[in-house]
Formats: sequence, structure tokens, C-alpha cells
Amino acid sequence: MQKFWCKPVAVKVSRRNRMSKDENLAELIKDAIRRDERVYLQPIDVSVTDGVVTLSGSVRTHRRKLVAYEIASSFEGCRDVLNKLTVEPEAPLPDMEVAKNVVRSLNASADITTDAIKVAVSYGVASLSGAVRSQWERRVAEEVARSARGVRDVENFLVVDPITEAYGEELGKGIKTALDHARDLKVTKIDVKTSGSSVVLSGTVPLLSQKEGAETVVRRFGLQDIRNEIIVEV
Repeated sequence: MQKFWCKPVAVKVSRRNRMSKDENLAELIKDAIRRDERVYLQPIDVSVTDGVVTLSGSVRTHRRKLVAYEIASSFEGCRDVLNKLTVEPEAPLPDMEVAKNVVRSLNASADITTDAIKVAVSYGVASLSGAVRSQWERRVAEEVARSARGVRDVENFLVVDPITEAYGEELGKGIKTALDHARDLKVTKIDVKTSGSSVVLSGTVPLLSQKEGAETVVRRFGLQDIRNEIIVEV
């Protein structure tokens, strides 16, 4: 039998081809962060595992933390984002001044009834206590407090005192109808289960933005507890 000998040929493999999907996604997000003037100077680290993006490091403001999240979640292939960034203000303010900033921000929000909200600050960490009308208002209060100048973190001890008690099966139907009519959720498969003031969302969607959008729709019902177990299938 005649044998043939073939000269080995070196094949160059580009760095991008050698990279896994997770590594490639991480590089794309890092590049986007470096190009964004709002966060490009912040020490932000990005890692990806099975499509789940983890952001770590520190930023100067809560707004920049949200910007980093928005950048990461905007990429195709991102199944979820774990935002572990910490807020470290450039020049820490006295706790008394930070507390005044939080109260001023809460009072300026049209979505919050501040009569029953108490604010305390220790080492830049703001604690909110008292009662609000809905879960939506509770979350808005926390976001507003986080955006106040000098706040490093927020501990939310607010309790929800619902005005109405439209729970049970009818509530579940109302939520399902709202999801079915949401512009970006019409072709998704989302299941809704309610128990008292709690709701569980499950099913699958192709985009992380749709998972977040479904939760936004449910928040409008003023529920005390929302568990978003929707799976993003890329």
C-alpha cells in the first residue's frame, strides 16, 4: 500500500475564535463600558458564566451603577446580570448631610408619600423605615434614596400597607391580562401564580429585557412580594 506524506500546515486561529461565548461577551461588555463616558473611568470588572454577567468593583454614584447594569444587560446572549458594584463616593459627606439629601429627594418625588417614612444614616448607609402604600412605592423610595448625594447603600425596612385587597384568582387573571397586552410580551410564555399578596412569575422568554419588563408590569398591582423565576433562553 502506497503511503502519502503531507506537510503539516500551520493554521492561525484568531483570538476571537479561540474565545468562548462567555469570554467574548465579557470582552464586548468591557469594551462598551470603556467607551461610555459615564462610566469609563470607573474600576469595573466583568465576568460571564453561562450567559450570566457579574459586575464587580466600585463606582462613584448609584446612577453609574445602574448605567453599568444597563450596558451589560443590553447585549444579546446575556441571560442575567449580577450587579455587585459598590458605591464609593469620591468625597464622603457627614451622615447628617446625607440624611438631609435623602429626605429632600424623597420629598421631591411625586410617587412617594413621605409622611410615614423615617430616614437614618450611618457611615453613608441610609436606613428607611415606616410604611408605604404598595410594593411599587417601597421600591421607588429605595431607588430615590440610592440616588441622593453621598449615599453609599440603602437598607430598606419599609413595610407595605396595601390600600386595596384585590388578591386571589381575579388578581392573577388581571396580571395575566396586563402581561398579554404589554407591547414586548405578547408572544412570550409567562405563567402567573398568586398567593395572598405574593406573585410568582415563571416560564421562558428570549430576552432579559422581557423578563425585567414582565416584573415591571406586575409591580403596578402594588403587591408585597414578587418572585421572578422567568428563564431567559438565548
